[in-house]
Amino acid sequence: MIGKLTHWILVLFGILSRRSWRRRLETGDGIVHSKKFNDGLVAISVEEKVQLDSKRYSVVSGPNPDWLDVFSKEHIIEGAFYTEHENAFLVGFCAVAIDSRGNVLLESTLGSKRYLDKTGDSKFIQSFKRLPTEATLDVVFSLVNVLSKSYFHWVSEVLPMLRSYFEYEFINKQFPTIVIDRMPTEFQLQFLDLLGVPKDKVLLWNYKKIRAKKLVLSSVNFHRIKVDEFNALHLYSKNGLNWLAERIESSKKVHKHERIYISRRESRVVVNEVELLDFLEKRNVKRVFLEDLSVADQIDLFKRTDLLISIHGAGLVNLVFSKGIKVIELFPDVRNTYLTYHYFQISNYFNHEYTLCYCRTQNTSHDIVVDLDLLNELLGDV
Repeated sequence: MIGKLTHWILVLFGILSRRSWRRRLETGDGIVHSKKFNDGLVAISVEEKVQLDSKRYSVVSGPNPDWLDVFSKEHIIEGAFYTEHENAFLVGFCAVAIDSRGNVLLESTLGSKRYLDKTGDSKFIQSFKRLPTEATLDVVFSLVNVLSKSYFHWVSEVLPMLRSYFEYEFINKQFPTIVIDRMPTEFQLQFLDLLGVPKDKVLLWNYKKIRAKKLVLSSVNFHRIKVDEFNALHLYSKNGLNWLAERIESSKKVHKHERIYISRRESRVVVNEVELLDFLEKRNVKRVFLEDLSVADQIDLFKRTDLLISIHGAGLVNLVFSKGIKVIELFPDVRNTYLTYHYFQISNYFNHEYTLCYCRTQNTSHDIVVDLDLLNELLGDV
């Protein structure tokens, strides 16, 4: 009897806790942006005015995506900054930041309540004062969030925040301890090494709560544009992506001559790839699997490429390391077209000639059939 009573008390407590969290998210009670109190705010760059050039964009075998009109208007991206917070905490699975006043700082969750909710850390946040402090560190900078283990988001949204990390080091002559995911991917570690983050300053997040004598939080690398109830666009900071591209110098002398086709081994494969490869071979386009290459080799490949053909996928974010190339993105015609805006804007920033080519979808895995006659038209005299 006592066991059943305990069980239902815990169930009721869980329901009430979730309701309390939902109310907190809705009202924003104690959930703030890190610069609200102007705690140690250091500006890094001025605001950017961005208006993408739709003339550098073409679509074949399908309609123009709905987002194109949004990007044709001028938008303002806030200048990059970082804030310093004395006696702050990181808690939960995703190292959510809480300041000394007990406020949740949204910059630790990519600036969004939506991403904060996705962390699953509500129980740790609401009871963080009762959680034991597992470690106390001097100066801390966190890169952990719900998207940090995604290659695309790691490159486009997380790594540009390291501008703040290196700016702090330049000003204070001290590298903060940098917190990354508990089980980091190889690409995360390789990127940090290429960017010059000292290995002895990298800390894996194996905690539920730590105290930072000083917590350094970076602004996010994008401006969020809400389109409707279900869709929002991230307009990336050109300055942030430029910083990333320039920070990672190629280890080899770059000669633009590669023509590549990025292939896939699992989902979203080309059904008629045998015919496609024969077609591409005659045009000196070689097939590559990005998963077979180190991060450094991927970057070097994109730096020396002048023609890129690829199925839609995260590896296309490496376009930030190319300049002025021809890009053809093969896109399953049944997928949400909001997924295509990322590479259009990256291509715009780095002067690529970008074409979105809708392809007939073959199955639920979004495998596609490439129209070779159409591709031949797109390549022209290439």
